Amino acid sequence: MPVSWNYYLRLRNTSTKEYIVRKGIESYEQLLLGINQKDVEPPSEEEVKEHFISRTAPVPPAKSASISKKDEQKTDISKRKPKSRTRKKATTSKK
Repeated sequence: MPVSWNYYLRLRNTSTKEYIVRKGIESYEQLLLGINQKDVEPPSEEEVKEHFISRTAPVPPAKSASISKKDEQKTDISKRKPKSRTRKKATTSKK
Protein backbone atom coordinates (compact mmCIF):
# COMPACT_ATOMS: atom_id res chain seq x y z
CA MET A 1 0.00 0.00 0.00
CA PRO A 2 1.64 3.25 -1.10
CA VAL A 3 2.16 6.10 1.34
CA SER A 4 1.43 9.71 0.50
CA TRP A 5 4.20 12.07 -0.62
CA ASN A 6 3.73 14.37 2.39
CA TYR A 7 3.88 11.44 4.83
CA TYR A 8 7.05 10.17 3.13
CA LEU A 9 8.69 13.60 3.53
CA ARG A 10 7.66 13.85 7.19
CA LEU A 11 9.15 10.42 7.90
CA ARG A 12 12.46 11.63 6.50
CA ASN A 13 12.21 15.03 8.20
CA THR A 14 12.77 16.91 4.95
CA SER A 15 11.01 19.14 2.45
CA THR A 16 10.27 18.68 -1.23
CA LYS A 17 13.00 21.13 -2.22
CA GLU A 18 15.62 19.48 0.02
CA TYR A 19 14.72 16.03 -1.28
CA ILE A 20 14.99 17.07 -4.93
CA VAL A 21 18.27 18.95 -4.45
CA ARG A 22 19.86 16.17 -2.37
CA LYS A 23 18.94 13.50 -4.94
CA GLY A 24 19.95 15.71 -7.90
CA ILE A 25 16.59 15.30 -9.60
CA GLU A 26 16.23 17.44 -12.72
CA SER A 27 12.75 16.55 -13.98
CA TYR A 28 9.38 15.29 -12.87
CA GLU A 29 10.00 12.03 -14.75
CA GLN A 30 13.15 11.37 -12.70
CA LEU A 31 11.20 12.02 -9.51
CA LEU A 32 8.53 9.53 -10.59
CA LEU A 33 11.13 6.85 -11.32
CA GLY A 34 12.67 7.18 -7.87
CA ILE A 35 9.38 7.39 -6.00
CA ASN A 36 7.71 4.46 -7.75
CA GLN A 37 10.53 2.19 -6.57
CA LYS A 38 9.74 3.17 -2.97
CA ASP A 39 5.96 2.69 -3.21
CA VAL A 40 5.11 6.35 -2.63
CA GLU A 41 2.20 8.21 -4.22
CA PRO A 42 3.79 10.96 -6.32
CA PRO A 43 2.91 14.62 -5.84
CA SER A 44 1.32 16.52 -8.71
CA GLU A 45 3.70 18.08 -11.19
CA GLU A 46 2.47 21.57 -10.28
CA GLU A 47 3.47 21.00 -6.64
CA VAL A 48 7.09 20.21 -7.42
CA LYS A 49 8.00 21.79 -10.76
CA GLU A 50 9.47 24.94 -9.16
CA HIS A 51 12.02 22.87 -7.23
CA PHE A 52 13.75 21.12 -10.13
CA ILE A 53 17.38 21.93 -10.83
CA SER A 54 17.78 23.93 -13.98
CA ARG A 55 20.81 23.01 -16.07
CA THR A 56 21.43 26.68 -16.87
CA ALA A 57 20.99 28.01 -13.34
CA PRO A 58 24.17 28.31 -11.29
CA VAL A 59 24.52 26.00 -8.34
CA PRO A 60 24.37 27.94 -5.07
CA PRO A 61 27.58 27.73 -3.04
CA ALA A 62 27.57 25.42 -0.07
CA LYS A 63 27.35 27.00 3.34
CA SER A 64 30.72 27.11 5.02
CA ALA A 65 30.99 25.90 8.55
CA SER A 66 32.00 28.72 10.83
CA ILE A 67 33.25 28.43 14.35
CA SER A 68 31.97 30.96 16.81
CA LYS A 69 34.28 32.79 19.19
CA LYS A 70 32.60 31.01 22.06
CA ASP A 71 33.56 27.63 20.58
CA GLU A 72 37.13 28.78 20.00
CA GLN A 73 37.51 29.75 23.65
CA LYS A 74 36.48 26.35 24.95
CA THR A 75 39.30 24.31 26.43
CA ASP A 76 40.23 21.15 24.65
CA ILE A 77 39.16 18.14 26.70
CA SER A 78 42.64 16.62 26.49
CA LYS A 79 44.10 19.71 28.22
CA ARG A 80 41.74 19.61 31.18
CA LYS A 81 42.70 18.23 34.54
CA PRO A 82 41.07 14.90 35.21
CA LYS A 83 38.21 15.00 37.63
CA SER A 84 38.92 13.41 40.97
CA ARG A 85 36.78 10.41 41.52
CA THR A 86 36.56 9.79 45.21
CA ARG A 87 33.66 8.16 46.88
CA LYS A 88 32.02 9.70 49.82
CA LYS A 89 32.27 7.63 52.94
CA ALA A 90 29.04 6.16 54.16
CA THR A 91 27.87 7.69 57.39
CA THR A 92 26.83 5.34 60.09
CA SER A 93 25.25 6.45 63.28
CA LYS A 94 26.46 4.94 66.50
CA LYS A 95 23.94 4.66 69.28
